[in-house]
Amino acid sequence: MKKTISFISFFLYISLTFAEVSLRPGIYRLIPEDWQNDVDTSHLTGNITAGEKTEVEIQHAIPASSQIKYAIVSRAKVSDNRDISENKMMFLEQENPAATEKDANAFCKRYTWASRWSKSNLYCYAYKADENIVSHEPLFKWDQESFAIRWVSKKQHIDSQYTPAKHKPAKKDFPCLSDGCAPDITIKNYRQVYYNDVFKLETPQPYQDILYLNEDMPLYQEPNQKSPIIKQLYKGNSVAFILKTPDWYQVDDISADGVITRGWINRDDLIKVQWYPQKAKTPLFRFLVAVDETTNSPVAIAVIDRKTNNRVQVLRNIYPCEPIKNYVHVLQDRDILTCAKISDENDPNAFKSDELIRLVDANFDKYPDLLMYGSSGGAGPNNTDNYFLYYPKTRHFVFNKELSSMPQLGFDSKNHTVITSMRGSCCDHYSETYRFINNQLTLIKTWESHADPSGKTSETTGTLKNGKMHYRTRIYKDKSH
Repeated sequence: MKKTISFISFFLYISLTFAEVSLRPGIYRLIPEDWQNDVDTSHLTGNITAGEKTEVEIQHAIPASSQIKYAIVSRAKVSDNRDISENKMMFLEQENPAATEKDANAFCKRYTWASRWSKSNLYCYAYKADENIVSHEPLFKWDQESFAIRWVSKKQHIDSQYTPAKHKPAKKDFPCLSDGCAPDITIKNYRQVYYNDVFKLETPQPYQDILYLNEDMPLYQEPNQKSPIIKQLYKGNSVAFILKTPDWYQVDDISADGVITRGWINRDDLIKVQWYPQKAKTPLFRFLVAVDETTNSPVAIAVIDRKTNNRVQVLRNIYPCEPIKNYVHVLQDRDILTCAKISDENDPNAFKSDELIRLVDANFDKYPDLLMYGSSGGAGPNNTDNYFLYYPKTRHFVFNKELSSMPQLGFDSKNHTVITSMRGSCCDHYSETYRFINNQLTLIKTWESHADPSGKTSETTGTLKNGKMHYRTRIYKDKSH
């Protein structure tokens, strides 16, 4: 079939976030015989309306020159608390040495339903095929085990057919457009071109994500640097992610013909980082923070045993506040955000390279916990920090999402309470007081103040009594109003 459009070269990501049906993860194969079966053209074929005649032509959405036969799909649960999953999709294309830089950048290569494309995050908006839109990007239709890729159909004018009148029409002649008895008429001939291809699940696989490689790295046979190297992976390629350990990813490298090479990549190889020793130390541990050389943002914390000098833990899943090309990743509930940087001293988020973490006893168990800056919270100030609580039985630090989501935390070591405060606007202020009860962060007091334009101020306080919160509201009147 004649190639009439360009196609996204090398690879294409589509990130789909669902509370609805999602694609099963695995390897999908292009079904050549199905490309014309899923396009409804009955409303156009052979019709002549308003002096127009339209013929239909169906072409492949994926040109044969791309040699695409397979695609891989991953699926991961985005939220621990909600039934929402995310699909990513990548087409597997033969390497094309003749492809130019212009060809490679002709189309955006990654797509998401969540946000429109920008140069900072390399994602484009992925339109559904049933949306009434005009787009220069592909459209997608899917069920659990197949998907179709399409482009917006194009209407092309072929020619115009002029038919002069043969005689003045009589009543008996109507309708008589075909034999020319009507007055002079011109029929405009059009071709409506549809583009469609269908992929179906061939091999289910437990793929959770698709990782874009920013660096060259070895693929190991086992999660051990002394293990044999199966092959070399190269910058710009992508692999399907299966599972992770604190230091390793198990992945599949998949050829354009759908052949799988399974192995392990060291998480330290994924991006170029500089490890910075920290001033913060405990009697048991010292700490290193890995900073991405591209973004100057922290991405990992290494916990080092001070006696043996061995690495006992690496805290990962730390991402910069602003999405960037190094992280082709949609954040999940358990991921950690930090706006900290070690760059410009005038940047309010800038930190010294040896002060990226601090120590605090956040749960009052007499063991130091770790704190890393989260975000400023805007004009609130409503700033947050990331907290990692230490568990002496396992000798590990664990990210605490509850504390990390609370703005402006303060710790009262005398009363063993945690106080969080927030400003909603000029006239709304809040605070909550918590205590760890049986190792659970428990709300014991609340305070809320709201002032309205009339001069009235309402103040609501809450207190935990006998396992229940009891609330009381008072109204104050400003006498100057």
